Amino acid sequence: MTDPTGGDFLDELERRFAEERAAERRAHDEEGERTRRAARTLRDRLVDLAGGGRVVLELAGEGSVPARIVAVGADWVAAEGDDGAGLVAPIDAVVGWRGAEPVRAAGPEDPLRRRAGFGYVLRALTRRRQAIRVHRRDGRVASGTPRQVGADHLDLALHDLAGAPRASEVTGVAIIAFGAISSIRIPRAADVREF
Repeated sequence: MTDPTGGDFLDELERRFAEERAAERRAHDEEGERTRRAARTLRDRLVDLAGGGRVVLELAGEGSVPARIVAVGADWVAAEGDDGAGLVAPIDAVVGWRGAEPVRAAGPEDPLRRRAGFGYVLRALTRRRQAIRVHRRDGRVASGTPRQVGADHLDLALHDLAGAPRASEVTGVAIIAFGAISSIRIPRAADVREF
């Protein structure tokens, strides 16, 4: 029998209203998640991989490079290669990757590293007189020691990596635009953790 005061009707209206509100809330949450994902950059995704497992980076002009992401700066990514060498690549040279799932904890990102650009990393290598191998996007490779770093280019004293960067070992100087660089290889992977 029906409730003469309309209680069943009101209960039904209240139930429907609650269901509609829950559906609206779910739709709002889903739209918020889609908006959040749409705003994420390649850099954000690389930050999520830092400290995680092995990935295979696809670098412009180099192809597949197995590595483990250890740090991400304003416009660069640092990784430890499977060969024991360190790697620093401009983010715009990263074509993509496959492998590890994101592992980043919800903790804050290092604000200094976030602002440090690719030039900062190259200047640090210059101060250390670190011998490096520069892989270019056109497939060429140059070895030597950075002599100076400009706003958008690197002066590299060319010499064999096995040799010391003495004047007698230097075969010339290459001026390399940042935009031409696919990656910088550093003999010891531990050195890339310092950036």
